[in-house]
Amino acid sequence: MRAAQHRPFQRIACRRPQCARFNSTVPSIESSRIYCQNLLRRHDYASYLQSAFIPAGAKDAHLAIRALNIELALIPDTVSNQNARIMRMQFWKDALDDCYKRAPKAEPVSILLAGVLASGTRLTKSFFQTMISERVMLFW
Repeated sequence: MRAAQHRPFQRIACRRPQCARFNSTVPSIESSRIYCQNLLRRHDYASYLQSAFIPAGAKDAHLAIRALNIELALIPDTVSNQNARIMRMQFWKDALDDCYKRAPKAEPVSILLAGVLASGTRLTKSFFQTMISERVMLFW
């Protein structure tokens, strides 16, 4: 039996940005879709079941909208500091702007939403801004 040759550790440079949430490379559209489906299954089971009956062309839009709503709704439960909540909402405002600029943040919901917008689905920015501002109003 031959002894295995030992090769020295080589560092491979990776130019892909890191996903802050998962400490991995930027999620793909497919992995973002799976993340959003899992988010719906855990926190909005009725919408998760409903997604099976949505036409294929609208399914990603449905997942992105519902997942964003869940992310916004979870902020008060996960962040106790009022200033940190406001900063988290500002993150989502910025992420939304980036989606409309076709340069989404390395965040699965943002990537799926940017993919939906890039596919030509017409979703108004004011709809999402209203969604965020109404959630902010609940903090006060």
